[in-house]
Amino acid sequence: MSRILNPIWLLILVSAFARGGEGLVVVISANDFDGTFERLEQAVDSAGLLVFAKFDHSAEAAAAGMTLPPSKVLVFGNPKLATRLMSASPAIAIDLPLRVAIWQEASGEVALAYTSPEYLLARFGMAGQQDVVEKMSGLLDRLAKAATSR
Repeated sequence: MSRILNPIWLLILVSAFARGGEGLVVVISANDFDGTFERLEQAVDSAGLLVFAKFDHSAEAAAAGMTLPPSKVLVFGNPKLATRLMSASPAIAIDLPLRVAIWQEASGEVALAYTSPEYLLARFGMAGQQDVVEKMSGLLDRLAKAATSR
């Protein structure tokens, strides 16, 4: 039986492919840049996740005398889940904790992106960790929707 893709997920898949990132999930925001980032921070806080760092790439570019459209990264996670994954495959530490990037395109469009947990599962060959990956996928999906929806 053939399966018809939801138009929203088709847009996300096409968008991710167009932006060239293997394993990257890209969602276009209905909000402006600051609103998208603020909503992401609120959603991460509401989920009880630990924030490890915030990077403001455009501010750092300005400090170096250069210009860059708005671009930030939020690094966050759940140490209990991440530890399970790192115990199964220590190399996954290169991609943990989780991070979400938000940037503004030259067109004014705001994009949010993160690495697909399913991609990480395949990349690091973590058999037996599907339950953790499913939790991470659901979490990232909810965070992305909270940040990008009106």
